[in-house]
Amino acid sequence: MAVCNSLASNIEFANGFCIGADSTGYTLGLLALLRLKSDSGNRPICAFLLSPSIDLTFSGSSIESNASLDPLVSLEVLKHCAELYAGSRDMHNPDISPIFADLKGIPPLLLMVDDNE
Repeated sequence: MAVCNSLASNIEFANGFCIGADSTGYTLGLLALLRLKSDSGNRPICAFLLSPSIDLTFSGSSIESNASLDPLVSLEVLKHCAELYAGSRDMHNPDISPIFADLKGIPPLLLMVDDNE
């Protein structure tokens, strides 16, 4: 939020900025979009998000069906990282797992993932 506010106050054409993020940074990028959706002065015009981590409840079936395709990252590792990130907050909270957020009103959003996500 502070970065977006700074852009708006310091750049002549700040209403033309785009937010981009990947992996777990996606959560922060999407949260910025959600918080800025009602702010007409500091609103980005679009966003791109790569390999997003949007569901820290790990409710999707792909986490199990693709488990053998990623030898470095297991469900146990992902859950541990999610707990470090969320602390005692509910994993269903849209601020933690943006898949549960109301995305109405955000600018155009490009999501990119590979076949195994």
